[in-house]
Amino acid sequence: MLAFLRIGARRTTVPVTDIQALLSCSSRRSLAGQADGAAPQDERALRAAREWLSSFKLESIPRNECIVTYSRSSGPGGQNVNKVNSKATLRLPCPLLFSVIPELLQTRVRESRFYAAKSHSVIVQSDGSRSQRDNVEECVRKLYDMIVEVGRAAIPGVTSQGQKKRVEELYVDPENNLERPSC
Repeated sequence: MLAFLRIGARRTTVPVTDIQALLSCSSRRSLAGQADGAAPQDERALRAAREWLSSFKLESIPRNECIVTYSRSSGPGGQNVNKVNSKATLRLPCPLLFSVIPELLQTRVRESRFYAAKSHSVIVQSDGSRSQRDNVEECVRKLYDMIVEVGRAAIPGVTSQGQKKRVEELYVDPENNLERPSC
């Protein structure tokens, strides 16, 4: 069975199974993942990932597993730059990070600018402060921000009932070939 979908001035014929999948999807991001042949994401996994992301805090990062090294910073700063190792580099091996984050985020972490493929680690650097401790805290903050950003991009939000209704109104009655009135 086919149904018609109107998007702007365009009218498209779509199989009913695709329409049902469209209506059950959480957002356009999850539709994009399905369009290229990927299997639909398990709703329980999505719910668990949403809960994990909402409860994820800065303190959730396993700091005792992070490998921190210090080196000399670059740029202006006079003798302090030349004498003190204040630049902090935080390295967290991906197997340790992946044991903490949901599976849905792991591909996006590998696509992050902080991912180092050779060492299979996430590497974050900071040299914004003259203090080692402050630079380490900034590295942890950058890691936290990256994980949250990846999570928001990878985990689709929940579709509201109002949005579902608006999507349903885009469809045409395939039996009578009549369009629903537009608002």
